[in-house]
Amino acid sequence: ICSKHNIEGFHKLQGLQRRYDAMTVMLLFDPAGVSDYGPAYQSPSHIEAKSAEPYIIMVYCPIKLLEQLPTISKAISEKSADLATMDRVVCCYSTKDQSSYFMTSLDPRVTLVFVFDSKKDEKETSLCKNIMEFSVQLRTSNSVFSKLKLNNK
Repeated sequence: ICSKHNIEGFHKLQGLQRRYDAMTVMLLFDPAGVSDYGPAYQSPSHIEAKSAEPYIIMVYCPIKLLEQLPTISKAISEKSADLATMDRVVCCYSTKDQSSYFMTSLDPRVTLVFVFDSKKDEKETSLCKNIMEFSVQLRTSNSVFSKLKLNNK
């Protein structure tokens, strides 16, 4: 059943990361107000205290930048009005980390973040265009299950 299905989202993410020489690319989840999030089923009797971090890394490629997560979280919070429109790429530069962040919202709770280890101009049209194309693909892609086809004859 799955042999006909082409999963390419993560490969596109890796391709964009390599093409633009980004330090990392991350999908961040905002758990504010959500009580039942986590990596898998958790028995109510074994639920531990949730993380105090404002954002949780869902996916990252190729490295996990935990030390920059507070700075990225602050940038997302400061630019929340711009990110709420979901139709533009927002750029920030952190003098503390000497890093540039290109961000766009995929969902009210999910943000796509490209991290660069140098100052990048926010008018880099090819980068912004490709980030927007990728984010639109992620937003509008059909479910994996809807792409599965049975060979019923």
